Amino acid sequence: IVYVAAMQQVCHSAVSQLSLHQDDLLYSNGEMPEEEEMRMFFLLAGRLLYMHNDKLPKAVKVGQWACEAALWTLWPFHGTMRARADSSILLVNAIKFQRITCQFMSR
Repeated sequence: IVYVAAMQQVCHSAVSQLSLHQDDLLYSNGEMPEEEEMRMFFLLAGRLLYMHNDKLPKAVKVGQWACEAALWTLWPFHGTMRARADSSILLVNAIKFQRITCQFMSR
Protein backbone atom coordinates (compact mmCIF):
# COMPACT_ATOMS: atom_id res chain seq x y z
CA ILE A 1 0.00 0.00 0.00
CA VAL A 2 2.90 2.36 0.73
CA TYR A 3 4.21 2.07 -2.82
CA VAL A 4 0.78 2.69 -4.30
CA ALA A 5 0.46 5.90 -2.27
CA ALA A 6 3.97 6.99 -3.31
CA MET A 7 3.27 6.39 -7.00
CA GLN A 8 -0.05 8.21 -6.78
CA GLN A 9 1.75 11.25 -5.38
CA VAL A 10 4.46 11.02 -8.06
CA CYS A 11 1.83 10.85 -10.81
CA HIS A 12 -0.18 13.76 -9.39
CA SER A 13 2.70 16.03 -8.41
CA ALA A 14 5.89 15.17 -10.31
CA VAL A 15 4.61 14.32 -13.78
CA SER A 16 3.73 16.66 -16.64
CA GLN A 17 3.47 16.48 -20.40
CA LEU A 18 5.28 18.31 -23.20
CA SER A 19 4.41 18.57 -26.88
CA LEU A 20 7.16 19.03 -29.44
CA HIS A 21 6.84 19.81 -33.13
CA GLN A 22 9.03 18.25 -35.77
CA ASP A 23 12.66 19.50 -35.48
CA ASP A 24 12.11 21.02 -31.99
CA LEU A 25 15.06 20.57 -29.66
CA LEU A 26 14.39 18.75 -26.37
CA TYR A 27 17.93 19.21 -25.01
CA SER A 28 21.47 19.76 -26.26
CA ASN A 29 24.82 18.20 -25.40
CA GLY A 30 26.55 19.67 -22.35
CA GLU A 31 23.51 21.67 -21.24
CA MET A 32 23.09 21.66 -17.46
CA PRO A 33 19.50 22.39 -16.45
CA GLU A 34 18.74 24.26 -13.26
CA GLU A 35 18.17 21.84 -10.39
CA GLU A 36 14.38 22.40 -10.39
CA GLU A 37 14.33 21.72 -14.15
CA MET A 38 16.02 18.29 -13.98
CA ARG A 39 13.73 15.76 -15.65
CA MET A 40 13.45 12.24 -16.96
CA PHE A 41 11.67 11.86 -20.31
CA PHE A 42 9.30 9.16 -21.63
CA LEU A 43 8.20 9.23 -25.27
CA LEU A 44 4.41 8.80 -25.40
CA ALA A 45 3.85 9.50 -29.11
CA GLY A 46 5.93 10.57 -32.09
CA ARG A 47 9.61 10.06 -32.84
CA LEU A 48 12.79 11.49 -31.36
CA LEU A 49 16.40 11.33 -32.51
CA TYR A 50 19.29 11.09 -30.03
CA MET A 51 22.74 12.16 -31.19
CA HIS A 52 25.83 11.63 -29.04
CA ASN A 53 29.31 12.75 -30.09
CA ASP A 54 30.77 10.50 -32.78
CA LYS A 55 28.20 7.74 -32.51
CA LEU A 56 25.49 7.14 -35.09
CA PRO A 57 22.16 8.86 -34.30
CA LYS A 58 19.66 6.62 -32.53
CA ALA A 59 15.92 6.64 -33.06
CA VAL A 60 13.90 6.89 -29.84
CA LYS A 61 10.60 5.05 -30.12
CA VAL A 62 7.34 5.26 -28.21
CA GLY A 63 7.74 3.67 -24.79
CA GLN A 64 11.44 4.43 -24.49
CA TRP A 65 12.92 6.92 -22.01
CA ALA A 66 15.91 9.20 -21.56
CA CYS A 67 17.81 10.86 -18.71
CA GLU A 68 16.87 8.44 -15.94
CA ALA A 69 20.08 9.48 -14.15
CA ALA A 70 18.49 12.91 -13.52
CA LEU A 71 16.29 11.22 -10.89
CA TRP A 72 19.34 10.18 -8.86
CA THR A 73 22.06 12.80 -9.45
CA LEU A 74 22.80 16.20 -11.00
CA TRP A 75 22.95 15.27 -14.66
CA PRO A 76 24.21 17.38 -17.55
CA PHE A 77 22.81 16.26 -20.88
CA HIS A 78 25.07 13.83 -22.73
CA GLY A 79 24.05 14.26 -26.34
CA THR A 80 21.31 16.09 -28.17
CA MET A 81 17.65 15.06 -28.48
CA ARG A 82 15.43 16.43 -31.22
CA ALA A 83 11.89 15.65 -32.42
CA ARG A 84 11.79 13.82 -35.76
CA ALA A 85 8.01 14.20 -35.83
CA ASP A 86 5.37 15.91 -33.71
CA SER A 87 5.79 14.20 -30.35
CA SER A 88 4.29 13.94 -26.89
CA ILE A 89 6.63 13.48 -23.94
CA LEU A 90 5.92 12.64 -20.31
CA LEU A 91 8.25 14.52 -17.96
CA VAL A 92 9.17 13.38 -14.45
CA ASN A 93 10.47 16.27 -12.35
CA ALA A 94 13.49 14.88 -10.50
CA ILE A 95 13.30 17.11 -7.42
CA LYS A 96 9.60 16.41 -6.87
CA PHE A 97 10.17 12.70 -7.48
CA GLN A 98 12.98 12.63 -4.90
CA ARG A 99 10.98 14.53 -2.27
CA ILE A 100 7.98 12.26 -2.66
CA THR A 101 9.85 8.97 -2.69
CA CYS A 102 12.03 9.96 0.28
CA GLN A 103 8.87 10.43 2.37
CA PHE A 104 8.17 6.71 1.94
CA MET A 105 11.68 5.32 2.53
CA SER A 106 11.20 4.34 6.17
CA ARG A 107 7.66 3.02 5.93
